[in-house]
Amino acid sequence: MAVYISSEGPLGAIASIHTDEYFLLPTLAFFEFIKEEDIQQAQPKTLLISEIEPGHRYELVCTTEAGLARYRMGDMINCTRFLCRADDLVPLPAEPVDIPRIPLISLAYRVGSLLDAFGEKTNEQHVMSALQAVVRQWKQYEISVDICDFTSYPKLDVFPAKYVIFLELIEDEERKIDAQQLQFIQNTLSSEVEQQLCKANEYYKDYRSDSKLDPIACILVRKGTFSTFMLSAAAKEVFDAKYKSQRIEDNDYSFIIDGKHYATVEHYYQSQKYVDECPEQAEAIRTAETALQAKDMSSQFKSIYPRSTSFDAEAVMLRGLRAKFTQNKQLMALLKATENKILREMPGKADSKWSNDQNMLGQLLMQIRDEL
Repeated sequence: MAVYISSEGPLGAIASIHTDEYFLLPTLAFFEFIKEEDIQQAQPKTLLISEIEPGHRYELVCTTEAGLARYRMGDMINCTRFLCRADDLVPLPAEPVDIPRIPLISLAYRVGSLLDAFGEKTNEQHVMSALQAVVRQWKQYEISVDICDFTSYPKLDVFPAKYVIFLELIEDEERKIDAQQLQFIQNTLSSEVEQQLCKANEYYKDYRSDSKLDPIACILVRKGTFSTFMLSAAAKEVFDAKYKSQRIEDNDYSFIIDGKHYATVEHYYQSQKYVDECPEQAEAIRTAETALQAKDMSSQFKSIYPRSTSFDAEAVMLRGLRAKFTQNKQLMALLKATENKILREMPGKADSKWSNDQNMLGQLLMQIRDEL
Protein backbone atom coordinates (compact mmCIF):
# COMPACT_ATOMS: atom_id res chain seq x y z
CA MET A 1 0.00 0.00 0.00
CA ALA A 2 1.33 3.47 -0.88
CA VAL A 3 -0.76 5.07 1.88
CA TYR A 4 -1.49 3.97 5.44
CA ILE A 5 -5.14 4.93 5.77
CA SER A 6 -8.08 4.27 8.07
CA SER A 7 -11.68 5.41 8.46
CA GLU A 8 -10.34 8.51 10.22
CA GLY A 9 -8.29 9.53 7.16
CA PRO A 10 -4.73 9.12 5.84
CA LEU A 11 -2.25 8.43 8.63
CA GLY A 12 1.00 7.76 6.80
CA ALA A 13 2.80 7.51 3.46
CA ILE A 14 5.15 4.80 2.25
CA ALA A 15 8.80 5.68 2.85
CA SER A 16 10.27 3.65 0.00
CA ILE A 17 9.31 1.01 -2.54
CA HIS A 18 12.17 -1.07 -1.13
CA THR A 19 10.74 -1.48 2.40
CA ASP A 20 7.40 -1.90 4.18
CA GLU A 21 8.01 1.24 6.25
CA TYR A 22 5.85 4.35 6.50
CA PHE A 23 6.23 7.97 7.53
CA LEU A 24 3.42 9.15 9.78
CA LEU A 25 1.73 12.38 8.70
CA PRO A 26 1.64 14.63 11.79
CA THR A 27 0.16 17.54 9.81
CA LEU A 28 -3.05 15.55 9.25
CA ALA A 29 -3.49 14.13 12.76
CA PHE A 30 -1.91 14.20 16.20
CA PHE A 31 -0.29 10.88 17.14
CA GLU A 32 0.37 9.27 20.50
CA PHE A 33 1.71 5.82 21.29
CA ILE A 34 0.99 3.16 23.93
CA LYS A 35 3.71 0.65 24.80
CA GLU A 36 2.80 -2.92 23.86
CA GLU A 37 3.04 -4.10 27.46
CA ASP A 38 0.52 -1.42 28.56
CA ILE A 39 -2.25 -1.95 25.99
CA GLN A 40 -4.47 -3.97 28.37
CA GLN A 41 -4.68 -1.07 30.83
CA ALA A 42 -7.91 0.96 30.90
CA GLN A 43 -6.05 4.30 30.90
CA PRO A 44 -2.49 3.57 29.73
CA LYS A 45 0.21 6.21 29.56
CA THR A 46 0.81 7.58 26.06
CA LEU A 47 4.09 8.71 24.50
CA LEU A 48 4.68 11.45 21.94
CA ILE A 49 6.26 10.79 18.56
CA SER A 50 9.54 12.20 19.91
CA GLU A 51 9.57 9.62 22.73
CA ILE A 52 9.25 6.32 20.88
CA GLU A 53 12.31 4.14 20.28
CA PRO A 54 13.38 1.77 17.48
CA GLY A 55 12.93 -1.92 18.19
CA HIS A 56 9.73 -1.44 20.21
CA ARG A 57 6.05 -1.93 19.36
CA TYR A 58 3.29 0.56 20.16
CA GLU A 59 -0.46 0.88 19.71
CA LEU A 60 -1.28 4.00 17.73
CA VAL A 61 -3.57 6.68 19.22
CA CYS A 62 -4.92 9.29 16.80
CA THR A 63 -6.58 12.66 17.37
CA THR A 64 -8.19 13.92 14.18
CA GLU A 65 -8.55 17.48 12.94
CA ALA A 66 -12.30 17.20 12.48
CA GLY A 67 -14.13 17.10 15.78
CA LEU A 68 -10.99 16.59 17.85
CA ALA A 69 -11.94 12.94 18.41
CA ARG A 70 -9.22 10.83 20.03
CA TYR A 71 -9.08 7.13 19.14
CA ARG A 72 -7.07 4.08 20.08
CA MET A 73 -6.63 2.78 16.55
CA GLY A 74 -6.10 -0.87 17.43
CA ASP A 75 -3.08 -0.98 15.09
CA MET A 76 0.14 -2.26 16.66
CA ILE A 77 3.11 -0.66 14.87
CA ASN A 78 6.86 -1.33 14.92
CA CYS A 79 9.19 1.64 15.28
CA THR A 80 11.87 0.30 12.93
CA ARG A 81 14.46 3.10 12.92
CA PHE A 82 15.00 6.83 12.51
CA LEU A 83 15.59 8.46 9.15
CA CYS A 84 19.20 9.53 8.64
CA ARG A 85 21.38 11.10 5.94
CA ALA A 86 23.18 7.78 5.34
CA ASP A 87 19.89 6.06 4.44
CA ASP A 88 20.13 4.62 0.94
CA LEU A 89 16.55 3.29 0.79
CA VAL A 90 14.51 6.45 1.35
CA PRO A 91 14.89 9.29 -1.22
CA LEU A 92 16.23 12.52 0.30
CA PRO A 93 16.94 16.00 -1.13
CA ALA A 94 20.24 16.20 -3.02
CA GLU A 95 21.28 19.30 -1.11
CA PRO A 96 22.43 18.63 2.48
CA VAL A 97 19.71 19.44 4.99
CA ASP A 98 19.25 18.74 8.67
CA ILE A 99 17.28 15.51 9.11
CA PRO A 100 14.88 15.79 12.07
CA ARG A 101 14.18 12.87 14.40
CA ILE A 102 11.71 11.15 12.10
CA PRO A 103 10.69 7.60 13.07
CA LEU A 104 9.85 5.05 10.41
CA ILE A 105 7.13 2.54 11.26
CA SER A 106 5.75 -0.73 9.93
CA LEU A 107 2.45 -2.44 10.74
CA ALA A 108 2.75 -5.39 13.13
CA TYR A 109 -0.77 -6.64 13.93
CA ARG A 110 -4.25 -5.62 15.04
CA VAL A 111 -4.77 -5.36 18.80
CA GLY A 112 -8.40 -6.42 18.61
CA SER A 113 -7.72 -9.45 16.40
CA LEU A 114 -7.87 -12.50 18.62
CA LEU A 115 -8.44 -16.22 18.34
CA ASP A 116 -10.46 -16.53 21.51
CA ALA A 117 -12.68 -19.60 21.89
CA PHE A 118 -12.54 -19.80 25.70
CA GLY A 119 -10.54 -16.77 26.85
CA GLU A 120 -7.07 -17.87 25.71
CA LYS A 121 -6.71 -14.63 23.69
CA THR A 122 -4.28 -15.82 21.01
CA ASN A 123 -3.19 -12.80 18.96
CA GLU A 124 -1.52 -12.45 15.57
CA GLN A 125 1.92 -12.15 17.11
CA HIS A 126 1.48 -15.48 18.93
CA VAL A 127 0.62 -17.21 15.65
CA MET A 128 3.39 -15.47 13.72
CA SER A 129 5.98 -16.39 16.37
CA ALA A 130 4.90 -20.04 16.22
CA LEU A 131 5.09 -20.14 12.42
CA GLN A 132 8.47 -18.41 12.36
CA ALA A 133 9.85 -20.90 14.89
CA VAL A 134 8.71 -23.81 12.72
CA VAL A 135 10.29 -22.26 9.61
CA ARG A 136 13.58 -21.88 11.50
CA GLN A 137 13.44 -25.57 12.41
CA TRP A 138 12.88 -26.54 8.78
CA LYS A 139 15.93 -24.56 7.71
CA GLN A 140 18.02 -26.74 10.02
CA TYR A 141 16.94 -29.62 7.75
CA GLU A 142 17.96 -27.54 4.69
CA ILE A 143 14.34 -26.85 3.75
CA SER A 144 14.63 -23.25 2.57
CA VAL A 145 11.19 -21.66 2.81
CA ASP A 146 9.77 -18.51 4.38
CA ILE A 147 6.30 -17.29 5.27
CA CYS A 148 4.49 -15.46 2.48
CA ASP A 149 1.24 -14.88 4.37
CA PHE A 150 -1.34 -16.64 6.51
CA THR A 151 -4.83 -16.33 7.87
CA SER A 152 -6.51 -18.16 10.73
CA TYR A 153 -9.86 -18.55 12.44
CA PRO A 154 -11.42 -20.42 15.38
CA LYS A 155 -13.55 -23.32 14.12
CA LEU A 156 -16.47 -23.29 16.54
CA ASP A 157 -18.86 -25.64 14.76
CA VAL A 158 -16.99 -28.66 16.12
CA PHE A 159 -16.56 -29.72 19.72
CA PRO A 160 -14.00 -29.24 21.08
CA ALA A 161 -13.28 -26.13 19.03
CA LYS A 162 -9.94 -25.73 17.27
CA TYR A 163 -7.87 -23.24 15.30
CA VAL A 164 -7.49 -23.51 11.52
CA ILE A 165 -4.50 -21.81 9.85
CA PHE A 166 -4.09 -21.35 6.09
CA LEU A 167 -0.41 -20.83 5.24
CA GLU A 168 1.36 -19.82 2.02
CA LEU A 169 5.13 -20.34 1.81
CA ILE A 170 7.86 -18.77 -0.33
CA GLU A 171 10.60 -20.99 -1.72
CA ASP A 172 14.25 -19.97 -2.03
CA GLU A 173 14.72 -19.50 -5.79
CA GLU A 174 18.20 -21.00 -5.63
CA ARG A 175 17.24 -23.96 -3.42
CA LYS A 176 13.75 -25.13 -4.35
CA ILE A 177 12.21 -27.85 -2.20
CA ASP A 178 11.63 -31.28 -3.69
CA ALA A 179 8.62 -33.59 -3.41
CA GLN A 180 10.04 -35.40 -0.38
CA GLN A 181 10.62 -32.15 1.51
CA LEU A 182 7.13 -30.92 0.63
CA GLN A 183 5.68 -34.16 1.98
CA PHE A 184 7.69 -33.68 5.19
CA ILE A 185 6.27 -30.16 5.58
CA GLN A 186 2.71 -31.38 5.04
CA ASN A 187 3.14 -34.24 7.52
CA THR A 188 4.68 -32.19 10.33
CA LEU A 189 3.19 -28.71 9.90
CA SER A 190 0.18 -28.98 12.22
CA SER A 191 2.00 -30.76 15.06
CA GLU A 192 5.01 -28.42 14.92
CA VAL A 193 2.88 -25.27 14.90
CA GLU A 194 0.82 -26.72 17.76
CA GLN A 195 3.95 -27.25 19.83
CA GLN A 196 5.30 -23.76 19.15
CA LEU A 197 1.97 -22.02 19.81
CA CYS A 198 1.82 -23.71 23.22
CA LYS A 199 5.18 -22.06 23.94
CA ALA A 200 4.06 -18.68 22.60
CA ASN A 201 0.76 -18.54 24.54
CA GLU A 202 0.57 -20.26 27.94
CA TYR A 203 -3.21 -19.79 28.11
CA TYR A 204 -3.60 -21.70 24.86
CA LYS A 205 -1.37 -24.44 26.29
CA ASP A 206 -3.56 -24.68 29.41
CA TYR A 207 -6.76 -25.12 27.39
CA ARG A 208 -5.10 -27.73 25.19
CA SER A 209 -3.91 -29.60 28.29
CA ASP A 210 -7.47 -29.60 29.62
CA SER A 211 -8.76 -30.87 26.23
CA LYS A 212 -11.03 -27.84 25.89
CA LEU A 213 -9.46 -27.17 22.49
CA ASP A 214 -8.56 -29.68 19.78
CA PRO A 215 -5.14 -29.57 18.06
CA ILE A 216 -4.51 -27.00 15.35
CA ALA A 217 -5.27 -27.82 11.73
CA CYS A 218 -2.74 -26.18 9.37
CA ILE A 219 -3.48 -26.14 5.65
CA LEU A 220 -0.86 -25.30 3.01
CA VAL A 221 -2.23 -23.26 0.13
CA ARG A 222 -0.81 -22.84 -3.36
CA LYS A 223 1.63 -20.13 -4.32
CA GLY A 224 -0.23 -16.93 -5.20
CA THR A 225 -3.35 -17.71 -3.16
CA PHE A 226 -3.18 -14.55 -1.05
CA SER A 227 -2.32 -12.26 -3.97
CA THR A 228 -5.28 -13.73 -5.86
CA PHE A 229 -7.49 -13.00 -2.86
CA MET A 230 -6.31 -9.37 -2.75
CA LEU A 231 -7.00 -8.97 -6.48
CA SER A 232 -10.46 -10.42 -5.93
CA ALA A 233 -11.10 -7.92 -3.15
CA ALA A 234 -10.00 -5.10 -5.45
CA ALA A 235 -12.31 -6.40 -8.21
CA LYS A 236 -15.21 -6.16 -5.75
CA GLU A 237 -14.33 -2.48 -5.30
CA VAL A 238 -12.84 -2.86 -1.84
CA PHE A 239 -10.84 0.34 -1.33
CA ASP A 240 -7.35 -1.20 -1.55
CA ALA A 241 -5.60 1.67 0.25
CA LYS A 242 -7.68 0.89 3.32
CA TYR A 243 -7.94 -2.88 2.90
CA LYS A 244 -5.84 -4.86 5.36
CA SER A 245 -5.23 -8.58 4.95
CA GLN A 246 -6.78 -10.31 7.97
CA ARG A 247 -4.36 -12.78 9.54
CA ILE A 248 -6.74 -13.35 12.44
CA GLU A 249 -10.42 -13.83 11.65
CA ASP A 250 -11.77 -13.33 15.15
CA ASN A 251 -14.99 -14.62 16.66
CA ASP A 252 -16.72 -11.27 17.21
CA TYR A 253 -19.88 -12.43 15.40
CA SER A 254 -22.05 -9.56 14.22
CA PHE A 255 -25.83 -9.28 14.64
CA ILE A 256 -28.80 -7.02 13.91
CA ILE A 257 -31.10 -5.31 16.41
CA ASP A 258 -33.95 -2.98 15.38
CA GLY A 259 -32.69 -3.05 11.78
CA LYS A 260 -29.18 -1.88 12.68
CA HIS A 261 -25.98 -3.89 12.29
CA TYR A 262 -23.60 -4.23 15.25
CA ALA A 263 -20.12 -5.69 14.82
CA THR A 264 -19.85 -6.74 18.49
CA VAL A 265 -21.84 -6.70 21.72
CA GLU A 266 -19.46 -3.95 22.89
CA HIS A 267 -20.62 -1.72 20.02
CA TYR A 268 -24.27 -2.32 20.98
CA TYR A 269 -23.76 -1.93 24.73
CA GLN A 270 -21.81 1.33 24.49
CA SER A 271 -24.04 2.91 21.82
CA GLN A 272 -27.18 2.32 23.91
CA LYS A 273 -25.82 4.63 26.60
CA TYR A 274 -26.49 7.60 24.28
CA VAL A 275 -29.19 6.38 21.88
CA ASP A 276 -32.05 8.42 23.41
CA GLU A 277 -30.39 11.73 24.28
CA CYS A 278 -27.55 11.86 21.72
CA PRO A 279 -28.36 9.73 18.65
CA GLU A 280 -25.46 11.12 16.59
CA GLN A 281 -22.96 10.05 19.24
CA ALA A 282 -24.65 6.65 19.52
CA GLU A 283 -24.32 6.19 15.75
CA ALA A 284 -20.62 7.12 15.87
CA ILE A 285 -20.07 4.44 18.51
CA ARG A 286 -22.10 1.86 16.55
CA THR A 287 -19.97 2.36 13.44
CA ALA A 288 -16.60 2.46 15.23
CA GLU A 289 -13.96 0.32 13.51
CA THR A 290 -13.23 -1.86 16.55
CA ALA A 291 -14.83 -2.77 19.87
CA LEU A 292 -11.95 -1.01 21.63
CA GLN A 293 -12.68 2.20 19.72
CA ALA A 294 -16.38 1.94 20.59
CA LYS A 295 -15.54 1.67 24.29
CA ASP A 296 -13.03 4.54 24.14
CA MET A 297 -15.49 6.82 22.34
CA SER A 298 -18.14 6.09 24.96
CA SER A 299 -15.67 6.99 27.72
CA GLN A 300 -14.80 10.26 25.97
CA PHE A 301 -18.46 11.20 25.46
CA LYS A 302 -19.24 10.50 29.13
CA SER A 303 -18.04 13.90 30.35
CA ILE A 304 -19.56 15.83 27.41
CA TYR A 305 -22.95 14.35 26.53
CA PRO A 306 -25.87 13.19 28.70
CA ARG A 307 -26.53 9.46 28.83
CA SER A 308 -29.90 7.87 28.11
CA THR A 309 -31.98 7.92 31.27
CA SER A 310 -33.53 4.57 30.35
CA PHE A 311 -30.18 2.76 30.08
CA ASP A 312 -30.26 -0.51 32.03
CA ALA A 313 -26.84 -2.16 31.86
CA GLU A 314 -27.94 -5.75 32.49
CA ALA A 315 -30.98 -5.55 30.19
CA VAL A 316 -28.91 -4.04 27.36
CA MET A 317 -26.15 -6.63 27.75
CA LEU A 318 -28.70 -9.45 27.82
CA ARG A 319 -30.40 -8.21 24.65
CA GLY A 320 -27.08 -7.87 22.83
CA LEU A 321 -25.86 -11.32 23.89
CA ARG A 322 -29.20 -12.91 23.02
CA ALA A 323 -29.07 -11.42 19.50
CA LYS A 324 -25.46 -12.48 19.01
CA PHE A 325 -26.01 -16.10 20.03
CA THR A 326 -29.40 -16.63 18.39
CA GLN A 327 -28.35 -15.09 15.06
CA ASN A 328 -25.10 -17.09 14.78
CA LYS A 329 -25.63 -20.86 14.61
CA GLN A 330 -22.03 -21.76 15.47
CA LEU A 331 -22.18 -19.75 18.69
CA MET A 332 -25.58 -21.17 19.55
CA ALA A 333 -24.26 -24.74 19.13
CA LEU A 334 -21.20 -23.94 21.25
CA LEU A 335 -23.33 -22.50 24.06
CA LYS A 336 -25.74 -25.46 23.99
CA ALA A 337 -22.80 -27.88 24.12
CA THR A 338 -21.86 -26.55 27.57
CA GLU A 339 -25.09 -28.24 28.82
CA ASN A 340 -25.51 -27.56 32.54
CA LYS A 341 -21.95 -26.48 33.27
CA ILE A 342 -21.37 -23.28 35.21
CA LEU A 343 -20.09 -20.52 32.91
CA ARG A 344 -17.74 -18.04 34.52
CA GLU A 345 -16.11 -14.97 33.02
CA MET A 346 -12.34 -15.16 32.74
CA PRO A 347 -10.60 -12.96 35.35
CA GLY A 348 -9.45 -9.69 33.84
CA LYS A 349 -8.84 -6.05 34.60
CA ALA A 350 -10.94 -4.46 37.31
CA ASP A 351 -14.37 -3.26 36.17
CA SER A 352 -17.04 -1.85 38.47
CA LYS A 353 -19.83 -3.72 36.69
CA TRP A 354 -18.68 -6.84 34.87
CA SER A 355 -15.20 -8.04 35.87
CA ASN A 356 -15.97 -8.63 39.53
CA ASP A 357 -16.81 -11.56 41.78
CA GLN A 358 -20.53 -11.48 40.85
CA ASN A 359 -19.88 -13.15 37.45
CA MET A 360 -22.61 -11.08 35.79
CA LEU A 361 -21.64 -12.05 32.23
CA GLY A 362 -21.57 -15.75 33.05
CA GLN A 363 -25.03 -15.54 34.61
CA LEU A 364 -26.47 -13.83 31.52
CA LEU A 365 -24.98 -16.48 29.23
CA MET A 366 -26.46 -19.27 31.36
CA GLN A 367 -29.84 -17.50 31.21
CA ILE A 368 -29.65 -17.42 27.39
CA ARG A 369 -28.62 -21.09 27.35
CA ASP A 370 -31.69 -21.98 29.41
CA GLU A 371 -33.88 -20.06 26.94
CA LEU A 372 -32.37 -21.97 24.01
